[in-house]
Amino acid sequence: MARYISANELTALIQEKLNENQELKGTFGYYAVETFKEILEKAPAADVVPVVRCKDCRNCELIYPEKKIGEEPVVVYYCEAIKGSRTPTDFCSYGVKKE
Repeated sequence: MARYISANELTALIQEKLNENQELKGTFGYYAVETFKEILEKAPAADVVPVVRCKDCRNCELIYPEKKIGEEPVVVYYCEAIKGSRTPTDFCSYGVKKE
């Protein structure tokens, strides 16, 4: 499965590691970070959209906070958009973040 990351956060992490490592400080570290930033700026952006999980969606209402099904406690939401039950980590194209 593909993994999408924040280019800004990745650059900051690399900068932080270079600052921590004495051997990489100086000219090499500076050029490494600058080169890396250039590569990230030229890289194509992934075609992704933010996902709203059912627990954070305004279409969903909590109906069973912790219903026991067998040994496992299960949290259940009712989704007005699809007229059905959902778990907290489910998501769909109708998701709208609560404000």
